[in-house]
Amino acid sequence: MTNITPSKEAVYIGLTLDNKVNFKKYINVTAECQAGFFGDNCTEECRCDSDACDRVTGECVGCCKHQWIDQPQLRCQEGIIIVTGNKANPGTQWSVTCWVEELQQTPPVYTVFLSKSIGLSSTSFPVTSNLTKDSSKAGLIQRGSTFTTTNAQAGETYYCVIQHSAGFVWLNTTLSHYELPMISESPEIVNMSQTSLTINWRAWDEGTDVGDRPVVGYIVYYRKNATDSWSTGTIIESSQLLQYTQTNLEEDTKYVFSVSAVREGDMGEGPMGPPRTVKTLCEVITNPTDVVVTVTDLNQLNVTWQVDDNDITCSTGITSYTIYYKVDVSSDDPQRVKTVSGSTMYTIIERLEPGENYTFMVSLTTDQESLLSEASMAVTFPMSSTPKPQEDGKNNFAVQFVIPTFFAIALVIILITCMLIYRKRSRKAAPSSSDLTSFTNNIAIGKEDQVSGEQSEGYEVPKDKICSLVESGSTYEAVGSTMISKASIKRVKDNDYEDPDDIEQYAGVYINVGTAKKTAPPKPIKVSEFQDFMNRDRRNVIEDIVKEFTVLPRGRQHPCSVALQHERLKTKNSLSKIIPYDHTRVKLQVSGNTREPDYYNASIIKARQGIAKFIAAIGPQSKGLADTFWRMVLQQNVRTLVMLVDSPDGDVYSYWPRKVKTTEVFGEMTVLLQEETNHQTYSNRKLNIITDDEKLLTVHQLQFHGWPQGGVPEDYTNLIDFIKQVKMRQEQTSMSPMLIHCRDGSGSTGTFLALYQLLDVLRSKSTISIYNVIRNLREDRMDMVLTRVQYLYIYDTLQQAQLTPEKTKTLAEELKGMDEQTLKRKAVQEFSGLSKIRELNMPRQKQLGEAEENAYKNRFPGIIPCMYKASNQWRAQREGQVDCQLWEDLVGDFFRFTVRE
Repeated sequence: MTNITPSKEAVYIGLTLDNKVNFKKYINVTAECQAGFFGDNCTEECRCDSDACDRVTGECVGCCKHQWIDQPQLRCQEGIIIVTGNKANPGTQWSVTCWVEELQQTPPVYTVFLSKSIGLSSTSFPVTSNLTKDSSKAGLIQRGSTFTTTNAQAGETYYCVIQHSAGFVWLNTTLSHYELPMISESPEIVNMSQTSLTINWRAWDEGTDVGDRPVVGYIVYYRKNATDSWSTGTIIESSQLLQYTQTNLEEDTKYVFSVSAVREGDMGEGPMGPPRTVKTLCEVITNPTDVVVTVTDLNQLNVTWQVDDNDITCSTGITSYTIYYKVDVSSDDPQRVKTVSGSTMYTIIERLEPGENYTFMVSLTTDQESLLSEASMAVTFPMSSTPKPQEDGKNNFAVQFVIPTFFAIALVIILITCMLIYRKRSRKAAPSSSDLTSFTNNIAIGKEDQVSGEQSEGYEVPKDKICSLVESGSTYEAVGSTMISKASIKRVKDNDYEDPDDIEQYAGVYINVGTAKKTAPPKPIKVSEFQDFMNRDRRNVIEDIVKEFTVLPRGRQHPCSVALQHERLKTKNSLSKIIPYDHTRVKLQVSGNTREPDYYNASIIKARQGIAKFIAAIGPQSKGLADTFWRMVLQQNVRTLVMLVDSPDGDVYSYWPRKVKTTEVFGEMTVLLQEETNHQTYSNRKLNIITDDEKLLTVHQLQFHGWPQGGVPEDYTNLIDFIKQVKMRQEQTSMSPMLIHCRDGSGSTGTFLALYQLLDVLRSKSTISIYNVIRNLREDRMDMVLTRVQYLYIYDTLQQAQLTPEKTKTLAEELKGMDEQTLKRKAVQEFSGLSKIRELNMPRQKQLGEAEENAYKNRFPGIIPCMYKASNQWRAQREGQVDCQLWEDLVGDFFRFTVRE
């Protein structure tokens, strides 16, 4: 060894390793090392506990760190230097390697163990391989022991442990795994047919989606129903076109598609992405027939056609009709001239050339267009020409008088012929009053299906309502025509106003009800058998109820001439599809000093002897509409006002003062907010209406919170309790009509009015018919109870109400004086009732959690929330959560405690 003379900036260190190896070393010390380091240029790491080592020599002042062996002759030189672990996909094999630095000798002195706890235990894992490599320190060597396990979980801590004469040393590591990738967007539909569907999807993106790269492929899944198991389509490599076609599918059937991403390595498939629901196309096996073209004006034709409903089996029904025409002398293909709704079977074609031969054809569309119908030809009236001056006086007489008279007579004959044909068809379409059955919407309703009382009214429009109705005060307006167009008799399809998946979203059950098939109107149900009807298989119950809904008349059933022709219709109707009938619209009185019209979109409901019992109206959406709204309230002497819109600043204008004891002017009236009481689910306001001539009207407004637009409330009980509060208020002013409004005056309003009546029927009658009550409502205002979800919600609410009987005594009075045995029997009986209510509520909540669009959100599919968490959306005063289960054994003790305390 070469001798080195130390300088002032060098220190000589002599080390002895187990009395066998001696060497000398000079280290350069130019500055004091930071804590935790020592030696030449401060490159050596301190192995002492709390880094308490000499900054020059590295000798420990105290003990060694927990990974280094503290031997008298070789302190902190041997031990565990590092632990390495691989990062793997979840569920695959993990490996951990413990590296030990020790004296270079054979065999190794120390044995390494892998344990899930500090110290040695029975859970130590066996060594699968041994490795060696040189150490950077003379006389030492590094040995590696590798362990593998398939039972480890990410985040778990494992310990490498060495046992020696004075105890043991250890060093730990925490396992981690790759996050599996998932696409955050649903696949898109590229193409579809009756038996095949093609989808594509966006490639997994590290910046947008979750998971670790690299993604090497994708797997396509599909299934028909929510209860079916998923079928695997194929594996698409990431380098290929991200598109997949599935064949051999069923016609006119809903399917759900989802795509999962796969990263490299075993078990690298991530969760399935959001699903996409799509329906295969339906084969159209028919087309319109009996196309008739009638000349109605100089350049105008009326085209009518017929369709056999029995030939339409597609779930969508007929969505539209398309009219084509061509000029007779033209050899071109027919041109598309007009498309009309599937609810009508006639249209007017205008701006035609006079005196031309036209040929018309019609097609229908379900989810694809049918073939064209047979052609029908018509000739428009010729254009009259100005005659040339004649020299002969007789010729002048013929031109001026004879020829025009001839054309006038011919025109009269044509008109009379058209009227006779029309009347003949009308008599064929409408049965006489002596017939045993009446027909509305092409659905025969036998007399045996009708019931007495309020539930049977509305099957036929009373002639006195349309022909000879005399205006009484400001309640009704006389209408001079009883004619109902052929188009209005055609039933509107039940999905015109709603999403196809609404029932599945509401009840968690997918149904497929053909809306174009004729269904007989339902018969009333015995009240005593109502629970048996509702407790059948949920899918069957929903299908039966939806079939009922499809029989109801949809759209305009009676004339709406005033609403359609009103000069301010566009500004006064928030939803143009819902307008009042002529025979039930609220006609406002017009004062002499205002130009306000007599029109507001509101209908009289259930009139008795010229007095309105209810008024269904739209909510005012502007200051001008609010002025007219309050004018109607004052003239109709409304004392109870029910508002079914949650927020007054969204769909409905705030038509009352927002602060108590303040006023706001609406037209010629001043509205004072006298009192306001806010409950968790509704608000009660007392409003004073003061006119310019100092007349006073007190109105109580009850506003229900938590009714979404176009939907239904989450909780049945809250709505039942609200209806009870409204009844109590209305009983104090029974001679005045009650006004109910939502946004359109038909959806939420119709549902509320139906339940308002049916809750009384449920407790006072022997039979109940939801269908008849709503049909009666629709005689007074179109499309009351707008959607099939609202129709189903009425059934569910009535079931809940029947399971919750009315109490005439307080609980304390009822329980007082009961002996122990009677009290326990009553507790078990009432708990059984609670279980029935829970069975009513649980499927809806639980199945929503299992729905297709929510399946990928459930990390543990066996744990699904099943009850309702309520919160007041508009004024959230408190929240409540209800557990899923009660202990039946504790019910008796609970009731005994209640009575004794």
